[in-house]
Amino acid sequence: MSEVFVRCYIGAISLPILKNVQRESGKFDEWELMQGSEFKLKESYGYREEIGKQYELLLDALAKRSVIAETRQPESVKTSLI
Repeated sequence: MSEVFVRCYIGAISLPILKNVQRESGKFDEWELMQGSEFKLKESYGYREEIGKQYELLLDALAKRSVIAETRQPESVKTSLI
């Protein structure tokens, strides 16, 4: 399995609104959307222990206030603005 993926941390929009846009426009169909407060970096795809504790803390703090958009097939993503 390839470890190529793209993960975006999106602020200033709620998950229900973003999912509604995804459903009605089809613009973000290639993206898996999740509430950042439920995101667990250590259990996530592509996690590597060597990133360091400070980087983990930064990403965990950022995730708690964001919506996470992730795709494991970035080459299939249509041009879209997130």
